[in-house]
Amino acid sequence: MADLVWIDPAARGQGIATEAATAVREEAAGLGAATIVARHHPANVAPGRIMTNLGMHRHDDGTNRYGRPCRISILPLRPPQADSPD
Repeated sequence: MADLVWIDPAARGQGIATEAATAVREEAAGLGAATIVARHHPANVAPGRIMTNLGMHRHDDGTNRYGRPCRISILPLRPPQADSPD
């Protein structure tokens, strides 16, 4: 699991978070991960734009590990495998 949680306000708007998120996506795909799950506060639209630009799709609304509201997005990196027969 990787958390990209905060960018210094002076550095915002320079593509740093997008670059970091893209690197995480590529590394996860290279390691064989099936899916990336990302969360952000619904009122913070910038992370939502980054997730959309990475190809993620809004999945649900929920709460984060601190009990605060969050928007959940997912990105399948490979097709799900069919269950093997018994």
